[in-house]
Amino acid sequence: HRHVLPPAEYRTLRDNLVHMVSDLDDARHKSMDPPEQPPLPIIETVHSGHRGRPAKPIDPTFLRHALAVRGPARISKILKCSARHVRREALRHGLVQPAPPVFRHVDHADGSRSRIHTTQTAPVSTLTDPELDAVLTEVLTAYPRMG
Repeated sequence: HRHVLPPAEYRTLRDNLVHMVSDLDDARHKSMDPPEQPPLPIIETVHSGHRGRPAKPIDPTFLRHALAVRGPARISKILKCSARHVRREALRHGLVQPAPPVFRHVDHADGSRSRIHTTQTAPVSTLTDPELDAVLTEVLTAYPRMG
């Protein structure tokens, strides 16, 4: 439209557009209704005055909602803390139940003691040892140069 408008009018129009775009860019970063209170801390560092690391409590309301959609590992990245800390805070607030012990000791009648490992992870395979041996035998028979 440069050829339709006189040069002075075109320059004024162009300058006004530049100013409007600049004002719109500035306005998108400003709120018409700024908050009256500072944002609530989701995680904060609390110094007790004692030796050791300071406590970092996590807001229980935030944690409850976050755990509904994400696991501790993902939440820990957002909060810049460890997944273990998120898990401990969830336990402290009663948002999750403690898992059973990973190891337990069993005393036998002969006086010996065994350490048994339990896991919450689903097994990778449902094959028994003899079934696995049979499958491997078939594979090695069909492909003798493998393994």
